[in-house]
Amino acid sequence: MKKQVAVLLEATKNKSEQTAIRVLSAVDSMEKNNIPINFNSVAKFANVSKTWLYNNKEIRQKIDQLRNKSKTSKRLIDVQLLLKKKDECIDKLTSQVNAQVVTIEKLKKQLETVYGELYKIKKD
Repeated sequence: MKKQVAVLLEATKNKSEQTAIRVLSAVDSMEKNNIPINFNSVAKFANVSKTWLYNNKEIRQKIDQLRNKSKTSKRLIDVQLLLKKKDECIDKLTSQVNAQVVTIEKLKKQLETVYGELYKIKKD
C-alpha cells in the first residue's frame, strides 16, 4: 500500500512539473510574441486552469510581474505614438504657415506694384 501511495505521489509530482514547464514555455512564447500576459490568457494558452496558476506561487509571481510590465510598456508605447503624431501634426502646420507667409509676401509685392502703376496712371 505504501508503495502504491509513493508511486501516485511521484506521478503527481511529475505531472505538476510538466505542467509548470508547459506554463513557463507558454509565458515565454507569449512574451516574445507581444501577447498580453494575464491569468486568463496564460491559462488558455497553456491549457491549464486559472486555479492552478494562482496556487503555484512562483508562476503567480512571474505572471503578476509580466502583467505589470506589459501594462507599463504598453502605456509608454501609447504615449510615444501620441507624441509622434503630435510632432507630425506640428511639422505639417508649421510648413503650411511658412507657405502662407511666402504667399503673403508675394501678394504684398504684387499689391505694391499695382499701387505704383495706379499712381503713374493718375499722375498722367
